Amino acid sequence: MRGPAGQVVATVLVVIATLASVHALGSIIEPGAWTGSATRITLLSAAAVVLTRALLSRQAPRQALRWPLLPSVVGGLVALWLVLGTYGGRAQGFDPVVGLGNFGRLADQLRAAAETVNSEVAPVVPTTPVELVAVLGAVACFLVADLLAVGLRLPAMTVLPLLALWIPALVIDGDIGAAPVALTIAPLLALLAIDPHATPQDGAAQTVQSTTTLATTAAVTAGALVLGGIASGVGPLAPRSWSDAFASQGSAVRLSDDLDMRRNLDERSDQVVLTYSGENARSLGPLRVYTASAFDGVRWLRSDSSSGDLFTAEEQLWPERVGATEEPASVSITLDSYRDSLLPIPVEPRSVDVDGEWRYAATQDEIRATTSSREGMSYAVTTDPRVLSPETLRGSNGPLAVDNRYLDVPESAHHADITELARNVTGSADDPYDQAMALQTWFRDSENFTYTTDVADAVTGDAVWDFLQDRNGYCVQFATSMTVMARTLGIPARLGVGFLAGDRTSGNTYVVTGEKSHAWPELYFPGTGWVRFEPTPATQTGPTPGYADPLLDRTGSAPVVETESEPTPTTSDESTSAPRTDDREVTTTTTVATTTTSTMPRRVGAGFLLVAAGFALLLFLARGRQGTDEKVQTLDSEWERLRRQLELRGFVWSPSTTPHGLPGAVDAYLDQLGVGADSRAAVADDLTVVSTVVERERYAPRDDASAGNPATVADVSERVDRLTAAVDRGISDPRRADDPNGLRVG
Repeated sequence: MRGPAGQVVATVLVVIATLASVHALGSIIEPGAWTGSATRITLLSAAAVVLTRALLSRQAPRQALRWPLLPSVVGGLVALWLVLGTYGGRAQGFDPVVGLGNFGRLADQLRAAAETVNSEVAPVVPTTPVELVAVLGAVACFLVADLLAVGLRLPAMTVLPLLALWIPALVIDGDIGAAPVALTIAPLLALLAIDPHATPQDGAAQTVQSTTTLATTAAVTAGALVLGGIASGVGPLAPRSWSDAFASQGSAVRLSDDLDMRRNLDERSDQVVLTYSGENARSLGPLRVYTASAFDGVRWLRSDSSSGDLFTAEEQLWPERVGATEEPASVSITLDSYRDSLLPIPVEPRSVDVDGEWRYAATQDEIRATTSSREGMSYAVTTDPRVLSPETLRGSNGPLAVDNRYLDVPESAHHADITELARNVTGSADDPYDQAMALQTWFRDSENFTYTTDVADAVTGDAVWDFLQDRNGYCVQFATSMTVMARTLGIPARLGVGFLAGDRTSGNTYVVTGEKSHAWPELYFPGTGWVRFEPTPATQTGPTPGYADPLLDRTGSAPVVETESEPTPTTSDESTSAPRTDDREVTTTTTVATTTTSTMPRRVGAGFLLVAAGFALLLFLARGRQGTDEKVQTLDSEWERLRRQLELRGFVWSPSTTPHGLPGAVDAYLDQLGVGADSRAAVADDLTVVSTVVERERYAPRDDASAGNPATVADVSERVDRLTAAVDRGISDPRRADDPNGLRVG
């Protein structure tokens, strides 16, 4: 078979093989509408390819051979338009008019998909971001396979792009069904048996071609059967955790000493650094490894002038006399991949029972040794948490029992600018605690700053001033800037470096990975000592410590001052997706995660729309467009308001979180904070109703969306207010277990 008819047949065979390969993803993605979406967009892209080839062949037959890429480019543009209109629109359904905002929303979906890949276990729920990845994979594989088979006349190479759809299932799960294998092999064999560009040949040439085709067919068939047999027999070739298959593993993890404001955040190790357990493990909070006091304007320098003193297991380790304390909490810490001569310890007064020649350096509040720790090493820690509250911190007074180096600010051309900005942010607040709260609130406001691992290039010689203008960075930038601004206000400050609280695995056992590495500012209050604050956004760190929570301090006088800010460019984070925890790098054998910023035209060109317009009718026949009526817009507005309110209270859900899964996620978060069952139940009742209404309006057919809804739009608004108030009451309940550094969310 040859000529245009042969090309059409070849494209149809490639489509069949592609869609069969897409179904192989069914072992790692749960059943859902994603297969239909992938099929629909792939077919429409294929139609664009076929029609373009037909037009080229009819108008100028030689042009079809001269421009083999043109049909694939047209098919790719049509697929891009369909994807942007379907997954990058503001509302459910397909929006044929696409622009810059569609690209931004599509990027958000892809980041959410990356977060799912890095954190979930297969098979995953087919959320919109997961569906988007499956659709993009199907279309990309089809276009490349069709180009090889028809455009470049390399049908034997068609199997290579299709392998991209098989590898995830083979590597992660290993359980591939017989039907996808058969439906992929059969069209590929048929494709090898025809040449859509063939010309008449003599008998000898045809014999040689037939022999070659049969031999290639036999080889491909044998390879496919062997691959399928191996996959079915040995099971998964890698752990079912998506991230495990591609994680970079090193032999040891230690915190880097290079705290450079100009340096991007490298990819951090996901190895287990340490675990801790105990009846009161939930209230342990972060574990600090070292402190830094000397800042040269770009990087932090550590001081190791004192080796420290030996101590006993009963001795309380703290730089000064401790006043009133709360109930002691004891935990057992076991080191895993962590290797260093510095011991991770809580930020509150503590006693430590550890074997070996470990010494306590009171000035830096560090526990040191001359040799490195070892794997499996365990030690016991008992903390004596101080009684910290807005009232006690406002009442702190007395002489500063610390060195003047904690007030040093590097001289630069922008020293006065930073000081003036600190005064503007703190406004009329004159108490050190209220000033600290104003700074922390300003930094954590997502309208002011953006968390990203990619640091902007230097503009001036002052790295802090550059960050305060660019407003994009990670924990080192946030912590350093708050430390420097506090010093300009006369508040002694230093940098603490360590790990955020671990994730609970079972019972009272918590696991800390390298991804929990973090930096934060510590401010000194006379009579109380060093106190930790958290300026890095809640999307990375969760809630602030209880004494530094502006939502719980109802009588505070710390003002929130509006300040002029430079426009902040939109950037995309590393891997993830997702937002990842806001931590500093860990020295391991990992690769550097890079981020990119792309600029797109505000509107797609008229020519692109003209090419795509003909295929829009086909899409509307396959999938009706859902209307965006006033009710849906109102519900989306209330849903966004709920998201902002929960974010202010430390809970941030990713774009991949569905309305159906939100109540359970919020309940788990409140449980981690120690909120009582009654308060959680009050939140869950209203949140379940709100989520159900939003879910039905978004995803149910238009005629059925309002049927049986348990609440009206007005009810939804009232319930959002009510559940927000219930969250506040639960968090502020003095009976809850105080976890000053809640687990990472989002």
